[in-house]
Amino acid sequence: MQARTEALAVPYQPGRIFATASNFYEHAAEMGTKLAARSESSPYIFMKAETSVTPTRSAVVMPPGTERLDWEVELAVVIGQGGRHIPAARAHEHIAGYMVINDISARDLNRRTDYPFSHDWFRGKSFDTFAPLGPWFVPRDCIGDPQKLRMRLSVNGETMQDASAEGMIFNIAEQIEYLSGIVTLRGGDLIATGTPTGVGMGRGVYLKPGDVMVASIDQIGSIENHVVMQTAS
Repeated sequence: MQARTEALAVPYQPGRIFATASNFYEHAAEMGTKLAARSESSPYIFMKAETSVTPTRSAVVMPPGTERLDWEVELAVVIGQGGRHIPAARAHEHIAGYMVINDISARDLNRRTDYPFSHDWFRGKSFDTFAPLGPWFVPRDCIGDPQKLRMRLSVNGETMQDASAEGMIFNIAEQIEYLSGIVTLRGGDLIATGTPTGVGMGRGVYLKPGDVMVASIDQIGSIENHVVMQTAS
């Protein structure tokens, strides 16, 4: 599929990117992740390098050493008013707005065998261009209930993901409450709130050079990115 070549600018550059893992039951199941009962658990959040951000219509660069490059459409929540120990009931007041993010993952680089720690999500998810973001910033008050938003992702025109944000295990307010109990949230922080079922790993299908992804969320828009192989500098 022919990708557009004219890249747009990122609407804003996040200060920090927090990402919530396994936050949809069906996605956890397709990944073979065994979850504790919701009543006995809390959100699992990791950080993704802010330098991984890239705009719509730009290339996602496939690094050497990976053969399992994957996609994840997610609702990005942008923090406006920072704070510490924010209760879920007031979390809405701390949201500036919303965007679409595609949490690109090198699944085979998420794991390590040279250390006793088996997972390395920083490496697998933080390469430059691994966070397509956009297409624009939609203010909070322009969205009624963000948990009702429909999320979709296609590869070369074939729909891979199609689900509602209602399927989150921990909703947006609960994620903000949890995060702000650990760190002081700042204006400009971004939370990638989790992806639904339909990722490549669950299908046994991975991205290759030339593939075109379109990640979309109702009332926000679509971001389009094509895959290229990294070349020697």
